Amino acid sequence: MRQHRWLWFTPVAAFVLRIVGGQLVEGAVDHADAPQVFAASLLANAETFSMGIYLVGLSGIAYLWFAWALWTRLQQVGASGSAKAALAAGVMWGGLFVVAAVLAGTAPVLADYLHDPEGARLVVNLDLATAPLALTLLGAFALGNGLALRRTPLIPAWLAWAGILLGSLLVLTAALQPIAEPTVSRSEEEVRNVVSFITGLTFAGLIPLWTIATGVALFRWEGRTLKAADAA
Repeated sequence: MRQHRWLWFTPVAAFVLRIVGGQLVEGAVDHADAPQVFAASLLANAETFSMGIYLVGLSGIAYLWFAWALWTRLQQVGASGSAKAALAAGVMWGGLFVVAAVLAGTAPVLADYLHDPEGARLVVNLDLATAPLALTLLGAFALGNGLALRRTPLIPAWLAWAGILLGSLLVLTAALQPIAEPTVSRSEEEVRNVVSFITGLTFAGLIPLWTIATGVALFRWEGRTLKAADAA
């Protein structure tokens, strides 16, 4: 158990890596630029872009690590059912995140060596096409783990219920997203509907904060368990 305690802080790493990586990518290119302008900005800021994509990919790997650590702990305390679905959703979501980062990382090659600015912009923006599915998977991850955790002493009951509520909310808004915002060509400043706002807030802020709080609670629970074992 001792060797796995540090894994409960992977959500913190994932959150920081995603924020920093995303900022680097946005500073390097404008997703809404015309292909030729996009490619020129990409090549002029290739190092910054590549570093940002690398950090974003690492954030997906960190979430995969957290999903595995949480699954193993739930198995040890006898939880099942929704935990299996949560693991599957977490692995698929993290996998999509990593695959999107890998594809986006090929953009400088497409723009420079293959002289394909349209392809370069496409691979960077390709994750937008799978956004509703990715959002649903992340929501299912929080929902399934919340349901499994509420029957265990691993975290406080209110925190488990928070995962259930936030996961349900993200699954619902993700399903409504294609209706509320059917095009992905608009910039964030042009999105004004409530569904998109709630989706973005839950995805980018509330569920990451829930995973961080869950990781901290699990770290504390394991600390108490280890102290009890040492005292016995």
